[in-house]
Amino acid sequence: MSVDDNSGKESIETRTRRALEDPLTVLTTDLKPVDKDTSIVTVTSHSGSEYTVDVREGRCTCPDQKHRDPEGGCKHIRRARIALGHDSVDSETLARLDIDAGLGVNAPGPVVTTSDGGVVGDDAEVIEQSAHWEGPFVEFDKYGEATGAEYVRCSGCGREVLEGREETATHSADCPNF
Repeated sequence: MSVDDNSGKESIETRTRRALEDPLTVLTTDLKPVDKDTSIVTVTSHSGSEYTVDVREGRCTCPDQKHRDPEGGCKHIRRARIALGHDSVDSETLARLDIDAGLGVNAPGPVVTTSDGGVVGDDAEVIEQSAHWEGPFVEFDKYGEATGAEYVRCSGCGREVLEGREETATHSADCPNF
């Protein structure tokens, strides 16, 4: 496992960090948006290099995968798996990195796991919107700057979700509001 010791993000594996931070585009081989069942995609890097990724088999045509065959795959495989929602990313990792703004473009993912055990994504448990939400509160990024978004918090279990997305929130099993 290689680690980037110079960035202050030393606990995040280098290829995973690059899969999340590098500007990469994931498209089907016929350049259409991908869906969760897509298995062969083209991943284009910011330099314009294109690599074919077989998500199910964990193969990529890039030199890193071909010559080094890293455990967990190259950054292109990891990006495709994250963008398609096959691999989740925890919210703490997302907060520590400068995530590529195009991470979820053209794809159904990513699935984000939250520090309180919830999951943000298609598989989230749907709840009824109710008066049990506190807030809204201003959301701040990792630098302490307001993001322009607001979130609400469940008064029963403390789970947080962006305002307007209460219907996609998950609650803990013992939440009195659930």
